[in-house]
Amino acid sequence: MKLISCHIDSFGKLKNVDINFDDNLSVFYQKNGSGKTTLSQFIKAMFYSLPAVSRKANQKSERTLYKPFDSEGKFGGRLVFSCEKGKFIVVRKFGNSPTLDEFALFDAKTNLVSKAFSQDLGEELFGVGRETFESSTFFGQQKLESGINDDIRASLSTGVLSGDDIDNFDKAQDKISKKLKEFRSELRSLNTEQMERNLRNLEMQQEEEKEELKKVNNQIEELNQQISLFESTTKVDENKNVSEFKNKEIALNALIEQDNNRLKESYEKKQLLENSKRFSEQDYYYLKTNKSQKPVNNFLTVAVMFFVLALIFAVSGIVCVFVLNNVVPTVILLIVGVVCLVCGFLFYAKTKGDKTSFGEFQSVLKKYDLIQSQLEEVLHQQEKTMAEIKFVEEEIKQNLTSVEKNNFELSNLKKSFLQKFGCDLNDYEKNAFSSQNKISETEKNIVMLKTDKKHIISNIDKIEEKIFELNDSLQENKQKEHEIDQKMEVLNKVSMFLTYSRDNISNRYIEPVSEKFENYYKQFVQNGENIIIDTNLDLKFGDFKEVDYLSAGLLDLVYICKRFALVELIFKKEKPFIILDDPFANFDDEKLKTAKNIIEQLKLNYQIVLFTCQKNKI
Repeated sequence: MKLISCHIDSFGKLKNVDINFDDNLSVFYQKNGSGKTTLSQFIKAMFYSLPAVSRKANQKSERTLYKPFDSEGKFGGRLVFSCEKGKFIVVRKFGNSPTLDEFALFDAKTNLVSKAFSQDLGEELFGVGRETFESSTFFGQQKLESGINDDIRASLSTGVLSGDDIDNFDKAQDKISKKLKEFRSELRSLNTEQMERNLRNLEMQQEEEKEELKKVNNQIEELNQQISLFESTTKVDENKNVSEFKNKEIALNALIEQDNNRLKESYEKKQLLENSKRFSEQDYYYLKTNKSQKPVNNFLTVAVMFFVLALIFAVSGIVCVFVLNNVVPTVILLIVGVVCLVCGFLFYAKTKGDKTSFGEFQSVLKKYDLIQSQLEEVLHQQEKTMAEIKFVEEEIKQNLTSVEKNNFELSNLKKSFLQKFGCDLNDYEKNAFSSQNKISETEKNIVMLKTDKKHIISNIDKIEEKIFELNDSLQENKQKEHEIDQKMEVLNKVSMFLTYSRDNISNRYIEPVSEKFENYYKQFVQNGENIIIDTNLDLKFGDFKEVDYLSAGLLDLVYICKRFALVELIFKKEKPFIILDDPFANFDDEKLKTAKNIIEQLKLNYQIVLFTCQKNKI
């Protein structure tokens, strides 16, 4: 393709400028600061537009850098070029952002609107993106170094890889990475290590309870031996019936006293647990229900999209009035724009409900001085506390039932004794033998120990049940872990295989790139060190040392040779023009002479636009 001419309305310091280009070599000799680089950037912008304004405070984009201060509304121009499809005029006007840019393409013979290319003119014409264009045929001032990207890799691997292949490779690797991330998250959610710690704690508790049970059995056996000793050495009360009543009373009073003590301890324990709860019941269930809530508002994104579409249709309608002089498409575009605007407001109104819900959620967190990342752990602590409260309440219920039952039995016992002996049971204590009192006290202790034994056995049963359930869950989680590990291993192997396959295929373009580079390099340096190119298009010496420590002139030379090689190999659709923005500034006279000879060869096949501020560089 060929550049024919251009007109700059306003671009950087250039305003109302007309330029004509020669078919083979156009040389622009001007002083520093006259706008040479600005002109080269304008030519690139006509094909690839301008990137969006950078949001970084210390970085200016081309759109910011070349936006004129005194030509509001005239930021842009037009360029005439020819290619295999014909001769065309491209017109661009740049706004504050890419969405506000205007693009038009006209057939230079008929001056009618052409649909041969879209606003992605550079990519459709040359078959490469902006980054690849800048890394090859666009020799920007002091920006000669270039690497590799997927676009260049695909272009160099034509017949083996395509742009779709590279894109599909990246998509596949991205899907694999996301799936691996999901598997790792799932492994963390299984919480197998915590379950194993809980199991070990339960087993330790079980052993402690068994040791306690063993101690209680030994104590009961010792007390029974004492009773046998008392009965064998002392005379027992002749009235066996009174002794039986008395023993039952003592036993019942002991049980009632013990149950009351347990009730007191349980109530105190319950109160402590209630006080340790972090949330009220209402806030707890609210936070548990909304714990996964995120400040993501998809409706806002949709609303913005509709507003942007409304603006695009409105601008398109205005353009149709001035370009086509036809009211009908303008009316249709404006109607569609109004519909998009209404839809945008509807979706924007929808976002308020979501924001209110998230605001309420944040206010509840603030009430308890929490952040969302702490919520899961604090909720887990309250759930544990609530489970313990439920367990204590069950103990209280059992003890109340026991107290009620024993009081009822004690009352019946006293009534039976009064009916049978005509007096209160306590009156018989004065006549009881001291040995009998010892036996009764011992039996009381036995009853208390048996009650303790009953509670210990109950605790052991509960712990065994928990161990059984936890073992089942643990085995199930380990099985899931094993399955996930196998899947992750397969995905990792697939990822490694894809990378190996791509790199193996990519190795095929090294030979032609190296051959082209060598042709240019040897014209400059006949007896210099051998330089090699790797699959990432990085330059190294034959001993694989970096070339960065070369002098400025030699470093520019090797980068220029690599770019010339890329120009010959990358562009398959159209032969591009070559822009040289003073790339030979660091060359000595001998290398400059060689550069001139190479340009003379290149201009036979490529249109070259050379910008320089030194006459001896022409």
